[in-house]
Amino acid sequence: MLSILIPIFNQNVTKLVGELWQQLRKSAITFEILCFDDGSEAPYLEQNRSIESLLYVSYLELRQNKGRSKIRNQLAQHARYEKILFLDSDSQIKSKKFIRKYVSDLESAPVVCGGRIYEKKAPRDIKKRLHYDYGTKRESQPANVRNKLPIRYFHTNNFIIDRDLILRYPFNESVSKYGYEDLALASALNKKGYQIRHIDNPILHRGLETTEVFLQKIDESIDNLILFYQIRSIDKTALIRAYELLHKLQVTSLFSRFYERRETNILANLHSDAPSMRYLDYYKLHQFIRKMG
Repeated sequence: MLSILIPIFNQNVTKLVGELWQQLRKSAITFEILCFDDGSEAPYLEQNRSIESLLYVSYLELRQNKGRSKIRNQLAQHARYEKILFLDSDSQIKSKKFIRKYVSDLESAPVVCGGRIYEKKAPRDIKKRLHYDYGTKRESQPANVRNKLPIRYFHTNNFIIDRDLILRYPFNESVSKYGYEDLALASALNKKGYQIRHIDNPILHRGLETTEVFLQKIDESIDNLILFYQIRSIDKTALIRAYELLHKLQVTSLFSRFYERRETNILANLHSDAPSMRYLDYYKLHQFIRKMG
């Protein structure tokens, strides 16, 4: 038995839900699909209301935005079945065997992650190139790579978890901004000894952001990372390790001066059609140091 949970914010999910529903109906598994809208704009509400007509699909509109963690926890609390599949609303199902693959792996581990992929061709819009390059170079990896670093590659956009487990260790609701809630959950589960297993069952990530929005979300995510770091509820990331090394050597101010002298060129590169991942790392580290004070 499987509950599929989809938090929605300003996305049309009719195709996503329709494809899931078709695959689930062809399988032998008992299922439900819960879709909670987290304060979307009116056009998206009108588009998505049609999914209510599908059998075993529940759709609920929340008047106020609760944020990424709270909406996921609320969905989990309303789920009926012992296995939960979380999917982001900007996902696209590429494989006709998506549900069949997950069903065959339901009992393989308490947490099973399918992964994410991006379109093979880079977007024509240069403004979305940074997000695309980051996604393809840093996030989209086969299962054999992800299983070597299961916490680092854990993402909440496409994973199955035992319902009693997510209720026992819910998403941290002390943060309302974007970022690192997935790493915080993976860290908590890992500390309790629960296995996180990665398989090759990816969804296509459709929600590419412009470079301006993408960098804004990075800034927000660093606020979360600092909070998790300060309360010691997260495994150390490469960014944290770099900060700690510079802090130990007492050269954080030296790095900041290094960055600030090159900031114009770095930002110009990140907004170009060939953004450097190293420059993006410099940007993140500078923001982390600045926010740490």
